[in-house]
Amino acid sequence: MRFVVTKVCSGGGKARAGALHIGGGGIGIETPALLLSTQGPPVKTISAIRGLRGMLGLPDHILVAAASDSIESLPSSDATNKFGASFETPSGRRLVGKTIRLYGVDFLHEAQYMGQFGGRDFWIAGFGLGESIEERCSLLNAVTDCLPPEKPRLVSRLGLPEEVLEGVAAGIDLFDSTYIYQLTMGGFALVFPVDMVEREMQNGILNTSGGDSTKINLRATTYRKDTSRLVDSCNCFTCQNHTRAYLNHLLNVHEMLAQILLEIHNTHHYLRFFHSIREAIKVGEFDLFSSGVC
Repeated sequence: MRFVVTKVCSGGGKARAGALHIGGGGIGIETPALLLSTQGPPVKTISAIRGLRGMLGLPDHILVAAASDSIESLPSSDATNKFGASFETPSGRRLVGKTIRLYGVDFLHEAQYMGQFGGRDFWIAGFGLGESIEERCSLLNAVTDCLPPEKPRLVSRLGLPEEVLEGVAAGIDLFDSTYIYQLTMGGFALVFPVDMVEREMQNGILNTSGGDSTKINLRATTYRKDTSRLVDSCNCFTCQNHTRAYLNHLLNVHEMLAQILLEIHNTHHYLRFFHSIREAIKVGEFDLFSSGVC
């Protein structure tokens, strides 16, 4: 794995853009980035079809085992040895290198120690458990100050738009969160402006009944006769083909299609959000972008 920081905000800011490359095939992603979460299939199933990429049909995608997941060796191979676990990749079997995970309440002490100890990347966990905004920002900045700047940092459980912006401002590169899934299952759609040019409210006056400035609750009766798109400027399948009224109907009659269409929109919208974050960092306008989103 190779990580390169390509741009850091000027004026003392820590928000940064970078590129993470994995394997000899050059598979890579731009950061800051969102890791899309799903529940993994049984190990025997993965083994029978020679890996997750074969099952999913995604040969050029990076797959990550979350820190909360159990790591099991494949039954037909010596996938675990004294050096750690290994997995099959397009470039052959790869050893999972040292990933340092920071847990608990004494973040600063652990980060200072782990920063000296070294590692290939840093996985920060323990946030999103009720801490205040001030505590979270202070801890994030204190932790990242202790970590090597050339190593990628991944944080778990921070998924709200404002939490992502706080993390990026502190120098976080990757976000592992179930926010999109939880939002979708609750019947909410993301509607906040994600581009530098989207400063006007979508669909005229933004109705936030049952929601807030970042999302709307499509179960609310106010959307029963609303024939507008979720977001006028969105080109996802849902926004191009369906209305708020139709999604309101699907949710209220408990049709499974409601969650499918909402998941398509929410995922597309949030990936656009991360793309805009990267572009704002590259042109030196992250602070301006951040202040105009939420």
